[in-house]
Amino acid sequence: MKLIDCAIAAVVAYFLLNGFINGQVSAVAGEPESLPLEAELFHEDSASLPTDLFQRCAQKVLAGEYGTIPQWKWDAYKCGAERGVTVAGKAWVTCYGPNEGRQGRVDNKGKPCTPRHAAANKIKRGRYVWVARAKKGGGATMRRVLDSGARSNDGVARSKGARLWIDIWYPHANNWSAVTYYAVIGE
Repeated sequence: MKLIDCAIAAVVAYFLLNGFINGQVSAVAGEPESLPLEAELFHEDSASLPTDLFQRCAQKVLAGEYGTIPQWKWDAYKCGAERGVTVAGKAWVTCYGPNEGRQGRVDNKGKPCTPRHAAANKIKRGRYVWVARAKKGGGATMRRVLDSGARSNDGVARSKGARLWIDIWYPHANNWSAVTYYAVIGE
């Protein structure tokens, strides 16, 4: 009987840790579902907002318009806003996750991947990266470059008209990709 109780507890813990609550899946733990969609950033007609997409998003996030976010994201948005970081260009953004085997579960330093993770080859490890659209139907997100990937991804990005490739980690990743705007917040 104890084995069954342990199995049930493990299943419940799995569902809670992976965001399954009342039949719904949250996008990523600690990231509000209401971050601005790329289209919202472009079409908002407020004279008080900056014209740059990253600065516009950062101002709204810091004003609390999208709810509570983890402290590390707050710090990255604040740093980017204060330093005047602007959109650097377009990136080919893909997503990865545990369903891809070991490379989707641990980064290239052997540490477990988390919702902080992004992979990129042409952005220095440790920098924060903001993308205007991070998944199908999704809005903007902030991640930290803590991983890298195949060099061929950057060639594919260039063939799609993007400057570089960024891979965003999600616990439930799929094969979605898009070319969208990005900004880099450095040390």
